[in-house]
Amino acid sequence: MTFTPEQAVGKLTIATSNMVAATCMLILALFFYYRSQKTPLLYAYLSILGLLILWTGSKVVKTVTPNVTLRWSCVVIQYVGVQFLGLSIFIFALLYAGYSLPKKEQWAFLLIHPIISFLAVATNPLHYGFYSVFEYGRTRFGWIFLPSQFILYGYILAGMILLVRRSFDTRFHAKKKIICRLFASCALVPLFINFYYITFKLTDIPWIFPFRPFDVTPIAMAISITFFAIPASIYRFLDIVPLSRQHVYDHLKQGIIWLNPSLDVVSINPAVKNWLPSSGLKDTKEVAFEGSFETMTSFFFRQDQEKNRQELWQWVRLPSAGETVSFRTVCRDRHLKWRKMRIEKDLTAIVFIDITEMVGMQEQLEASQKELEAMGEQLENLAKKEKELAVFRARSLVSQNVHDFMGHSLTVVMGKLELALLEKEGKALDQCLSEGKELLLNNLSDLQDSLCQQGSPPVSNLEEAILSLATSPLQLEVRCQGTPYVLEAEQNEAVYRLCREAITNAIRHGNAKTLHIFLRYQQHQFEVYAIDDGGGCTHVTESLGLKGIRERIEVLGGRISFGSGEGGGFHIYGEFPLTIPSPSCS
Repeated sequence: MTFTPEQAVGKLTIATSNMVAATCMLILALFFYYRSQKTPLLYAYLSILGLLILWTGSKVVKTVTPNVTLRWSCVVIQYVGVQFLGLSIFIFALLYAGYSLPKKEQWAFLLIHPIISFLAVATNPLHYGFYSVFEYGRTRFGWIFLPSQFILYGYILAGMILLVRRSFDTRFHAKKKIICRLFASCALVPLFINFYYITFKLTDIPWIFPFRPFDVTPIAMAISITFFAIPASIYRFLDIVPLSRQHVYDHLKQGIIWLNPSLDVVSINPAVKNWLPSSGLKDTKEVAFEGSFETMTSFFFRQDQEKNRQELWQWVRLPSAGETVSFRTVCRDRHLKWRKMRIEKDLTAIVFIDITEMVGMQEQLEASQKELEAMGEQLENLAKKEKELAVFRARSLVSQNVHDFMGHSLTVVMGKLELALLEKEGKALDQCLSEGKELLLNNLSDLQDSLCQQGSPPVSNLEEAILSLATSPLQLEVRCQGTPYVLEAEQNEAVYRLCREAITNAIRHGNAKTLHIFLRYQQHQFEVYAIDDGGGCTHVTESLGLKGIRERIEVLGGRISFGSGEGGGFHIYGEFPLTIPSPSCS
């Protein structure tokens, strides 16, 4: 097939324009793929570029091919890009506006139109519903074309509205707002161009462009996508950083209020709106401000009153560069710490931080500190009582030791003196008096040691120590049962005191002649049994000495008993468990 020069120039213009558009979009896709974070938003944007490349590339081949069959194959491939482009733009706009991806059933519904429309194109030779006439250099749309394009435009229009609205909703300062809105508006250009082209094909309106009529929609779409990509690369709208600034701004836990030099609120992020009273900015009952800055209330709740605005100006004194002013506020039971920062010459930010949890932890810490102080006072009182109790125990121990030493010594000395009175010879008399004197001196020394050491006389061999207590006229017999072992110091002392009290009572109260003491070394406990042949008693009254040995035995976890038999005599029985048995000692 031959072409006139005019037709050749037209075809060359169409092929070149589409090839340039496809090349630009391919470069743009590679740039964003290698520079951006791999997110669903990026892949949605790349899908738009891919479908446009498929559309424009198919038009290049369709334009230069002279074969009608090959030309129809290019048209079918071209409409893969056309029919699925609207859905891709809509999905990209959803993600860009902050919405989540559709669910499976929603995907199924959204895919109905592009799939049916594409099948209508692919099967057109069977029904001629999409193209009623398709010849080389001459085409006419069928009855399926307009409904299909109407739904396609619905997808594109919904996506473009979301994109433009989101771009117009930016909270950055005025210069960036203008640039963002300008480039976002370019996204609407392809809609008007495509609408004009379809109207030109269906009506008799004149062609206004200075080149041969052809479908410039993919080229216009490529240009608008390129323009839309400019703010994406400059202001990071397409997640070239992990999150877009707008997304971060909307999801900040800190509240931010922007003020212009006229003290008008430029913007309030969602965090601040959540902290404000539910009834709006006019309700002052739910807010209390700490400090002397009462004009802060008028800033939030009565901005329309000029007097309050003048008072507010005195409060909002712009700080010097880098200076911040920080205060604390209580709002709706939330503790907020806010500070005023000068961002730029014409912009001031008030940043709110929710410190409710921190304040709660501080209150818990203060409560715990008060509890600890109260417990400290209780411990001091207990320590004082323990100290008083220790002093009392020490005094009781001293009085017990005095009783033990002096009672035993005086009893023995009295016995010696009675023997001395019975002796006729001077030598025997002198011996009795000498023994009594020596006994008193020894007991006096023991008493001094007891007072210094709080009553712990050394006992190296228990049986020998008990035998050393023997004195006339009392005959003392000590017997051991079991294998002897070494007792602890407190246990030795308790047994020693018990035996000495038994000797004192046998001489003083029972007028006994003989005292038998049995030491029973058992595996898990130790027993001591003392019995004399004195007169005994009908009723046992625990004197200071008997009380003392009871306390000593009970401290060791043991028990003690006193009593007299029917035939006379007095006995003392004590036992206690062994805590730490020591190796045998001979």
